[in-house]
Amino acid sequence: MPEHIIVAYLDGQMSPEERVSFEQTMTTDPELKEAVEQLKGIREQLSLYQGELALRNKIEDIYSQLGEETEPENQSATVRPISLWTYILPIAAAIALLLWIFWPSQALQPPTPEQLFTQTYIPPAAPERMSIGQEDALQILANGHEAYRQKDFESAAALYQEIIQDSLYGSEAAFFQAQSFLALQRYPEAKSALELVNDRVQEVQWYRALIALGQGDIAQCKQLLQPIVSQPSFDFYQEAKKLLDILGQ
Repeated sequence: MPEHIIVAYLDGQMSPEERVSFEQTMTTDPELKEAVEQLKGIREQLSLYQGELALRNKIEDIYSQLGEETEPENQSATVRPISLWTYILPIAAAIALLLWIFWPSQALQPPTPEQLFTQTYIPPAAPERMSIGQEDALQILANGHEAYRQKDFESAAALYQEIIQDSLYGSEAAFFQAQSFLALQRYPEAKSALELVNDRVQEVQWYRALIALGQGDIAQCKQLLQPIVSQPSFDFYQEAKKLLDILGQ
C-alpha cells in the first residue's frame, strides 16, 4: 500500500467511502494495520518531542535574556535547561525509522500476484461423509476427501483423478482436484480440472479468477472478478470486491 494513502487516512483526507474501504482492508491485512499503527505512533512521538523541544527552547531563551551565563551555586534548588541534543537525537531516530518503513524496498511495497494469491486463497472444506457405502467410486472419493482434509494434496489429486470421469461423482472429484492443485500452486492443472466441473458455477468463476491471479495475469483476474462484484448475492461478492480494491479497479 503506497504511503501517501496511509498518510491520507491518518490526516482525514479520505472520502467516507474510501475510509470505509481502507478500514475493511486493514481488518484482513495485518501488515497494513501494523504500518498504520507504526506511523501513527511515530507521529505521536514526534509531536511529543516537538512540544517538549519548543518548551526547552523557551526556557533557554529566558535564561539567555536573564544573563545566566554561570552555574548557580545551589544546583539542587535551580532548574537547569537540558541540552537540546537530548531531544534532537530521538527526533532524528524517529525520522530515520519513518524513512526505513516507507523506503520502496520495504514490506509496504504492493504484494506480488503470487503473494496476493497466497493471502487470498483458502481451500474450501471437503464434505464429511458419515458412511462410505459399497460403490468403488464413492470409496475412492471418500479416500480423496480424507487425504484432502489431511492437507496431503498430492495424494488427494491422484485419488480424485481415478474417478474424475465418473458420471455421478466426477464433478465433485474435479472440483476438489482443482482445489488440491490450487493449494499446490499448480495453476494450469487446476484450470483444466475446473473445466470438468458441471455445477458450482459461482465457485468456479471465483477460483478461475484466483488462478489468473496466481499466474500473474492481473488483467484476466480483474475481468473474471467483474461479474462477481456486479451481483451482491454472489457467493464470493465480498471477497471479489476486496480483491478488486487491492488490485485497483
